[in-house]
Amino acid sequence: MHASLKLSNLSRLPFSLKNRARGVLSASLEQAAQDVKKFCTDLQTISSDNRPFLLPVFYTFLDPLQIPATVDQLRSTPTSEASGAAQTDVIRNRVLLTFYSLQSIQAILALDSISLQALSDLWACIWPWISFLDGYSDNLPECNIPATTKLSTFATLINFFANDVGKEIFSSPGVFAVVGRTWAHLLNCYKSDDDAEIIVDEALSDISQFITQAAEHIRKHPDSLDDLGQGAGGLVSRLPSMVVSHLRHFIPHSDTVVTKDIATSVCGMVPFFFEDVQKHFPAFSRALLSCGAVPALITVLRAFGPDQMLVEQIFALSVVHISYFPRHESITEALRAGLFPALFSYDTGRWKGAAVLWLKNLLSRILPGSTIYRSTLVQLRLSLAERDSWDAASTFTTDNLADWNAFLELANSRFQILNDYDSGILKAPKMCDNMQCMALYSDEDIQTCSGCRLFRYCSKDCQLTDWRNDHRWVCAPLSSHRNDYSTNSARDKSFLRALLHHDYTTQREIIAREYLRFVLEYPNLLPVLVFGYIHGACSIEVDPLTLLINTLDFEAALAVTRDGRIQYQIMAVMNGEKPSCLLFPFREVGRNFWEELRAYAASLPLDGNALGRLDEYLPVVLELMQRE
Repeated sequence: MHASLKLSNLSRLPFSLKNRARGVLSASLEQAAQDVKKFCTDLQTISSDNRPFLLPVFYTFLDPLQIPATVDQLRSTPTSEASGAAQTDVIRNRVLLTFYSLQSIQAILALDSISLQALSDLWACIWPWISFLDGYSDNLPECNIPATTKLSTFATLINFFANDVGKEIFSSPGVFAVVGRTWAHLLNCYKSDDDAEIIVDEALSDISQFITQAAEHIRKHPDSLDDLGQGAGGLVSRLPSMVVSHLRHFIPHSDTVVTKDIATSVCGMVPFFFEDVQKHFPAFSRALLSCGAVPALITVLRAFGPDQMLVEQIFALSVVHISYFPRHESITEALRAGLFPALFSYDTGRWKGAAVLWLKNLLSRILPGSTIYRSTLVQLRLSLAERDSWDAASTFTTDNLADWNAFLELANSRFQILNDYDSGILKAPKMCDNMQCMALYSDEDIQTCSGCRLFRYCSKDCQLTDWRNDHRWVCAPLSSHRNDYSTNSARDKSFLRALLHHDYTTQREIIAREYLRFVLEYPNLLPVLVFGYIHGACSIEVDPLTLLINTLDFEAALAVTRDGRIQYQIMAVMNGEKPSCLLFPFREVGRNFWEELRAYAASLPLDGNALGRLDEYLPVVLELMQRE
């Protein structure tokens, strides 16, 4: 025991205060509880020269050896109603005495400096009692201590000792569970008045600081998050909603005035976004997104002033989580929350170093790649309505400014395509997948197979014919690839198809050149037309279908069995952080196009320079593409 915790220190107190302290120690359990409560109330009026000498009184009442006896009393069966009432009173007074002692120590620690060794000895007594009061809270008699007051005291004490004692606190069994339980309660409790709101905010700030200090421990011991989640009333999956609620609690809207305390409270949530957490709990990021992490981060970014700490880190976290699957949904949420006003709220001095790289990733890859989705384009058009008031030249570096202008140019071109689509001018024809028909129809004249949701038929007769031929064998395997489309709405899927049709019709010469190059290089292989939208702008190439065997193995095999009569077009898009292929089995050329193109290619002079003279042969290829 440290010398400052010994009762002999009472002799150093003034006479009246010394007698008062000794009177508390000799009082009955009930009276001692009331006396300690009064001491706790009076501590601020007691001289700072004397307050530390009162620590031994409260330390004495926190003897952990009293816990087993209290547990035995809780578990024992009273012999009579009177003995039961007396036993309940003893337990109640013990709980009150303990809690008021904890509050008194909390008050002294907040007002005075205590030696590190004394703090370590104090924690050895404080933690068992906090653990007991928390663990047995449902079994203890009513003590008229509000849960918010009790848990706030726990949070403040735990954070104080974590800050001063350090690693020893994080290794205390159950400490993360208590923090989790306290955190969950404070986020959901009803704040009846301003005083209660202050208590909750201060306790949540304590929890934020504790998590910040525990970040390194959490990285090394990710099971600490399990304890945190279990304390909150569930598993680790409970935490993402709490993280987002915490951010929204302190910064509910973008014009929130961010004080130093609020910034500190937000800082405590940053470790939950770290890669270490995502690595041990792969579903954590997805859960954060589903709880609204992206809008919450953007709101924080907008509220933070240019001189606030963590601005660059919050921006980096926002970009990272915007890029997660499904990316276009996250981008739409970010735009709705005010992504662009957040970008233009800082001058060029802010976007430097690592922030420039994150900004480049956002402007040159993430945002352009999202312009293929109707839902994102609609929100993007709304978000860019005020762009004339933004001074991009004074906001971005030269490199970022070039990326921004290129993005605007791409967005404007996609807005025009969107206008044509919404007005009905742009429609993608669909082919009847009955091999004996293969006619082209509009959306209104063709129906989709209810099983695979990929094959389409112009009539029930065509569907029945194709079912009898071989669709009954391929319908179920085809349906397994619907997961790639499941995150897209029906209108997004329809727009993707229309975008493909638009780029096919406007890029016919490029496609014709690619077609001819393919048959000259691979005369015996089946082709697939690939439209690349990974970085936004469309790139086009024709590849052997066999190259996609690992991605679209079943579809490739099906195309081979049908001798190439099924014509695939592939959209290469970003699926979260990885490229993905979206399959569109429809044709834009006649059913005999490939046989005619191969025949034409075979008639060309085999002088080894046919590939160098592709443009000479394009008129014939374009004419073949026009045939039905």
